[in-house]
Amino acid sequence: MQGWRNNQEDAEILQIPLDDDKSALFAVFDGHGSDIVSNFCARYFPELLTNNNNYKNGNYEQALTESFYKMDEVMQSKVGRRILFKNIINKEESKKYE
Repeated sequence: MQGWRNNQEDAEILQIPLDDDKSALFAVFDGHGSDIVSNFCARYFPELLTNNNNYKNGNYEQALTESFYKMDEVMQSKVGRRILFKNIINKEESKKYE
């Protein structure tokens, strides 16, 4: 649901199967004013989750919790900030041609 904003800022994951025929991932990331972070999360979260040791051992609840915290760390890392900043610049550049 877009609500009162002019653009959709949420991003979603509908990944079936996730890593085998027995699992799937459905998620919505709320943009809160921009789609930059929500799209980043949608792009990288599945990989973080499936690489998590608790996920590999079938401890899915713990794996989800750890993966959300890890996503925060990734976004704050030097590489994560570089990717986010690049996406901001690209978005601003594309607005010039709208």
